[in-house]
Amino acid sequence: MEAWTSYFYKSPLVVAVECAGLNMVKLLVEYGADPNWSALGILETAKRKQVIEESRLWRFHSIDENSQILIDFPIQAAAGLEDPEMTKYLLSKGATMNPVYGTPPLSLAACHGRDAPVDLLIRRGAMVNPAEVEESGLSSLEAAVWSGNEKLVQRITSAGADLDWGSMGRWGGTALHQAPERGFGAIFDLRRAGAKRDCSSVPNHATTILQGFVKHHDYERTLRLLRDGVSPNAKCRDGSSPLTAAILSQDLALMSLLLEWGADANDAYPMPALDEELEFPLPVFDIDDMLTTCSLPPLHWAVAVGNLDAVTCLCNGGADLNKPDISKNQPWGTRGMTALHVAVAPKRKDIVEY
Repeated sequence: MEAWTSYFYKSPLVVAVECAGLNMVKLLVEYGADPNWSALGILETAKRKQVIEESRLWRFHSIDENSQILIDFPIQAAAGLEDPEMTKYLLSKGATMNPVYGTPPLSLAACHGRDAPVDLLIRRGAMVNPAEVEESGLSSLEAAVWSGNEKLVQRITSAGADLDWGSMGRWGGTALHQAPERGFGAIFDLRRAGAKRDCSSVPNHATTILQGFVKHHDYERTLRLLRDGVSPNAKCRDGSSPLTAAILSQDLALMSLLLEWGADANDAYPMPALDEELEFPLPVFDIDDMLTTCSLPPLHWAVAVGNLDAVTCLCNGGADLNKPDISKNQPWGTRGMTALHVAVAPKRKDIVEY
């Protein structure tokens, strides 16, 4: 039964669209199934939101660490299919293209990179920009960027997508932000001309864009943003910084570039990005746990990952060897420790000697 929990609160017609094919869908509709009926629709607003929240872990499908999709109407399930015939059939039976809650069908089609369904939905008047939709979480432009399909990005933009719409699911980030986060430099270039770097309510939105390119080792676009005046010292909303991203990625070229453009080698206590997934075999300091719990000065992070070249680069950039960790509530007990303490614990002789 565990494999079927995702179907709780879904109508038989939604399940048929997802699993049984067009013939079963036609059979259900023939016997009275309503293409615009949702099990959640019979609940009062407060109760519906409660049910959605309580079932978030097993009813939502995550497309990345920040964005989730919610399918409750048959048209939403059909939009993600490669063949548009299911969508055409449901529309012919009166299915609405813009359900009042759940992820918009156009976003679902774009997320899966479905050219034909996207064209069909746009031609039929699907909502390009989210408006008055409960639990949406994903605009059609964001979804197209996530798919990496440049043609879809251009198609949805031409249909009137708001380049500066900020998603609550991404802490107010925009599609422009998502492109470097996903490593899609070409899509970023397409959107950059018409979008604002700092257009959302999120502080230092441009710095988050900069960090995205740092994490994907994109030297040229990182340099371009620095030349355009993006600060290497501002913090992303999760407390991380571009320099920390370069250290954890062990990219010496980008570390040197950021330091050259004024990145603070003695930043008090930057956090790593929330989505860092790195593995370093340290016997005392477990880097995987530290990534989710610690905020440390740049030099401490370089020592923690065991990279002497990164340590040297930071010292050449002005890092204070005697600077202690002054962050609070560190579960690893590093408060008050210098980088030397962190090097001694895992017996990093090369760094200790340096």
